[in-house]
Amino acid sequence: MNLSEKDYKIKYLKYKSKYNMIKQHIFGAPLYSFNNVYAYSNKSSDFISDESNYHNGHFTGIKWQCVEYARRYLQTVFNITFSEVESAYEIPNAIFTRLNDNKKMNPTITNTKYTSNSLIVWPKDYEPDTPHGHVGVIVSTNKDGIYVAEQNYNNDNYYRYIPYITIKNATIISL
Repeated sequence: MNLSEKDYKIKYLKYKSKYNMIKQHIFGAPLYSFNNVYAYSNKSSDFISDESNYHNGHFTGIKWQCVEYARRYLQTVFNITFSEVESAYEIPNAIFTRLNDNKKMNPTITNTKYTSNSLIVWPKDYEPDTPHGHVGVIVSTNKDGIYVAEQNYNNDNYYRYIPYITIKNATIISL
């Protein structure tokens, strides 16, 4: 079930007011969920994990990095995964397969077709101090921009709104 942009904002604001935002600065604290896939805080004041994570026996990535969320999202919602990558910017070159039969999938890769449930991947160094790029899941779109669910971008917010005019060199992966 896809939420409308307005419903999603209302649901998020109710969640935000219900829970203390300070909790989000604790490593592993749930931030919110999109399509029943939770994003988790990967920071405390002095700790960032290098621990591998698994979901239903399948590797998802390093707790609680952006790549881990993207892979866990695809596994949970579409029963699809992608090959191991060192950094988020490598995802467009990854091999996508179905979990149940390991059949190779051929995702649509574009720079302009923004659709809900697609991955959006930014290149390395798209912002200062981002040598690994970044990846998120497109929640919804409107005529001016997109809402993105993500992990390890800003641990104060689960999702953010990004105007199209500010998106540069990002790749969209749709399954």
